[in-house]
Amino acid sequence: MSPVSVIVRYKARTVRERQHRISVLVSGALAVSALFAVPASGQDDTGVEDPGKVTGKPTTGPTFEAIAPHESSRGKKKVPEPASRVPVSTSHVAAPTATGERSLIRALGLKIGKIVVDAGHGGHDTGTIGPNGLEEKDLVLEVALKLGKLLEDRLGAEVVYTRDDDTFVPLETRTAIANKEQADLFISIHANSSSDSTARGVETYYLNFTSRADALEVAARENAVSEKSIHELQDLVKKIALKEKIGESREFAEDVQKSLYTGLNAKSPGLRNRGVKKAPFVVLIGANMPSILAEISFVSNPADEKRLKTSDYRQRIAESLYRGVSKYVSGLSGVKVASKIEKPEGQ
Repeated sequence: MSPVSVIVRYKARTVRERQHRISVLVSGALAVSALFAVPASGQDDTGVEDPGKVTGKPTTGPTFEAIAPHESSRGKKKVPEPASRVPVSTSHVAAPTATGERSLIRALGLKIGKIVVDAGHGGHDTGTIGPNGLEEKDLVLEVALKLGKLLEDRLGAEVVYTRDDDTFVPLETRTAIANKEQADLFISIHANSSSDSTARGVETYYLNFTSRADALEVAARENAVSEKSIHELQDLVKKIALKEKIGESREFAEDVQKSLYTGLNAKSPGLRNRGVKKAPFVVLIGANMPSILAEISFVSNPADEKRLKTSDYRQRIAESLYRGVSKYVSGLSGVKVASKIEKPEGQ
C-alpha cells in the first residue's frame, strides 16, 4: 500500500470519529434541554401558570398573590403544611376612595397580606361589665377569633391576634405587635358602655383629633390602661397627624361600620347606627397601617347583653365585620396569600 493511501484512510477514520463524538454531544444536549423545557401552554410541570404572567381579566373582588407563611398568632406559629409554595399573582386597579381620591396606597397598587385582629382588654382588665355579668373581654375575644377564621378561610389573608386567650396586653404593645409583624390592616374590637341603660347601637372609630365630647368620653374609657406619660404628648400628636393613614383608616372604618350595622340590624330591630367617628385612641396611635376600632354593641344595655351572650349573635357580629373588611380590601389592588401545591408522593 502506498503512503498516500495510508494517509487518506487515516484522515477518513479521524473524520468519522469526530462526527460520532459530535453526534453524541448533540444528543446529550437535546436530552438535557428536554428535561427543563416549559410546555407550550405556558405552564410548568407543576401545572401552575408562569408567575410572571397575569392571569384572567381584572376583577372587582379581592385577588391573590402567594407569599411565604408567617407567624399566625402572638408568640405561636402554625405547623407548616407539607406542601411547596409558588408565587401566583393576579391584580386589579385600585378603586378611588368614597371621596373620589386615590391615596398613595392605591396609586402604588399596594396589597393586603396580613391583618392584625385585636381583642380589647383581657386578664385583669375586664372592660365593661354588663348588668347581668357579661364581661367585655370575653365577648370581644370570641368575636375576634371568629373574625380571624373568616379572614383566613374566605379572604385568604394571614391573621395575627394580639391575644388569643384571657391575657392582658398593654395598649402600646398591641400596636407594636402590628408593626413588628408588618401588618397591612389593624382592627381592634370592643364593646360599648353608657350610664344610660337604653343606649344602643354600633359605631366605628379611626384615629384623628376631635372635640366631640362623646367621642372623647369613649376614648378616655378605652385609654384608661395606657402607660403613656404627659411628656410624650408631642410625639403622640405627630403620629396622629399622618395624613395618608388617616384617609385610608376613615375609608376602612366606613366600610366596616356600614356592614356591621346592616348585618346586626336585621336581627336586632331598633339598633342605632351611630356612624363613623374619629378619636385619639392610644391603641391606634403609632400603627403603620390603616387601623380602626369597632364598638360592636352596648354591653350596658340589658336586652343587647342577652343577645351578646349567644354564640349565634357573636357569629353574626364576626360575619358583619368580615364583610366590612372584605369590602374595603376589594377597593385596593388585591390580597396576598400563600398558594399551596401538594407535593407528589415520595417527596
